Amino acid sequence: MENVMIKGVRSGIVLKLDKDVSFEELLPQISEKFESSSSFFGASRTALKIEGRNTGEEETEKILKIIKEKTRLRITAVISEDKELDEKFNERIGQENKISEAE
Repeated sequence: MENVMIKGVRSGIVLKLDKDVSFEELLPQISEKFESSSSFFGASRTALKIEGRNTGEEETEKILKIIKEKTRLRITAVISEDKELDEKFNERIGQENKISEAE
């Protein structure tokens, strides 16, 4: 089984992470997966769902940074195993989208 899997679904992108592998080990694999699939996803706005493990705020920030650096995707919402974290990120993303649309 792969440690990192990306799947495009109607409502967005699902990022499945192996819970038994350290997050630091997963980072280069996440980067590689998004870089290799960037042309497939193109430049769209989409939601990101993280499955398989609870990612804290810092880990989710690192994932979002990789996506921003390696693709032309604009993440509009984050859905994770932690509902409180979801609300925090989605509020922040909403604010960032308002700023970038005004520019």
